[in-house]
Amino acid sequence: MVRKIFVGVLLGTMLLQLSGCAAHCKEPGCDESEIYQDGYCKYHYYKNLGKDALSDIMEGSGDEALSNILEGGEQLLQDWVNK
Repeated sequence: MVRKIFVGVLLGTMLLQLSGCAAHCKEPGCDESEIYQDGYCKYHYYKNLGKDALSDIMEGSGDEALSNILEGGEQLLQDWVNK
C-alpha cells in the first residue's frame, strides 16, 4: 500500500516537472507557449523587430532598418501563404 502511494506521488511529481518545462515567450509577462523566432511569440517578435528598426532609423542607419523591415515583412508574408 505504501509503495503504491509512493509510486503515485513520484509519477505525479514527474508529470508536474515535465509540464513546467514548456517553452514560453521571452517577453516578461507573456505566457504564449507557441514560440515563433528567437524565443519570442509572433506578436513580440514583430514588435521587437519594429522597435529595432525605429532605433536604427533614429541612429542614422536607415538602410539597415529598411532591410530589417523588409526581411520581417517577407517572413510574415511567407507565414501567411503557408498557413
